[in-house]
Amino acid sequence: MSFEYLTRKNTFIKKYEYGENIVGFGEYVLRFASSCPLGCLYCYLRDVNKQKHEPKIYTNFEMLRKELIELCGPVNGKRNLYLNAGENTDSLVFEPQAGIIKFLDEFISEFKPDLMIELRTKTDNIPSLRSMVNKHKFIISFSLSPQSVIDKYEPGTASLEKRLDAMRECQTMGYSVGFRFEPIINSGQLIKEYKKILEISDEKLLFKNPEKIHSIGLSCIRWTKGLMKKIREEGSVDGSELLLDEFVLCPDKKFRYFRVIRTNIYRRILSLLHDFVKLDNPADKSDKIFLSTEPAYIWQDCGLDF
Repeated sequence: MSFEYLTRKNTFIKKYEYGENIVGFGEYVLRFASSCPLGCLYCYLRDVNKQKHEPKIYTNFEMLRKELIELCGPVNGKRNLYLNAGENTDSLVFEPQAGIIKFLDEFISEFKPDLMIELRTKTDNIPSLRSMVNKHKFIISFSLSPQSVIDKYEPGTASLEKRLDAMRECQTMGYSVGFRFEPIINSGQLIKEYKKILEISDEKLLFKNPEKIHSIGLSCIRWTKGLMKKIREEGSVDGSELLLDEFVLCPDKKFRYFRVIRTNIYRRILSLLHDFVKLDNPADKSDKIFLSTEPAYIWQDCGLDF
């Protein structure tokens, strides 16, 4: 895989911007790379990174170390910090060359911060995780889609089967994993296909130990205006199919399915989940499930607390 090593000039860490009316979780984003080589057709990075260039990996980790110390330091009074390392690129696709995973593990060993780090991926590139010391400080989350969606819209990613095998191996290694059903794309076969994902997950024993499931996130597909325009200009059949539904512009400037469509999708998938996995976390009795980038009224429609 081809990419450039560069020095980051602006900050590595940024508070996540949820957008108007969106339920937030107070997390921070770690921007250790720009762009992603996986090439998912619906990815917002295709709109953000308008220039065609090789992905860039930022390696001035001393600057990152200072930012982490400042973020986690007692002077700020912050506790239970959550750092998302999979928002600007896939967390694992550049490993071990990027070295970000090793750096974060060593930082935790040295400073023992009150910090949880989410690594999110659509790959099965997990060898770098085997030697990690602070596994209890990392959540390894996998974005999961039906294989039909992977085949059409996620060309550089691992198959569903390989992702689920990697999830099970992460659990065996001692990690807590996250299920990220995102983006959920409306179709006539949607519920049948998500039931199949859960059946395969069950067969692979991913639900055997609920304490090894950190959380389960759901989010329907959403669009920026620029990406919708880009897909229409490209004129691909697959892209055009994604835009066949009607979408509504929301206060956060993203286009989504209408409220009733999203609520119906979430309710039906939630019903499936209850058949397969215990959603209460034995450690803190809180729900494991959440909706990503949705306003409070959608949570309420689905009977979820936020």
